[in-house]
Amino acid sequence: MQAFEDVKTQAGTFKAYRIFRNWALERFEGRGSTSWTQVVWFAPEVKQIVKFTSTQQGGPPEFELASYNLK
Repeated sequence: MQAFEDVKTQAGTFKAYRIFRNWALERFEGRGSTSWTQVVWFAPEVKQIVKFTSTQQGGPPEFELASYNLK
């Protein structure tokens, strides 16, 4: 965890834990390596990830929470 901060999304602004992840992949038989970073914001109030970013080429799409409803 890097911080507990306000993060703006389409659904509003939430207090969220910012979690920074570094990934490194060594390719088999000396074919090089690749690395990327991901940042996720987890908001306890919403009980889920409210925003996600990544530098990975062809990886999962970036997103942010557009709406939510707690029951």
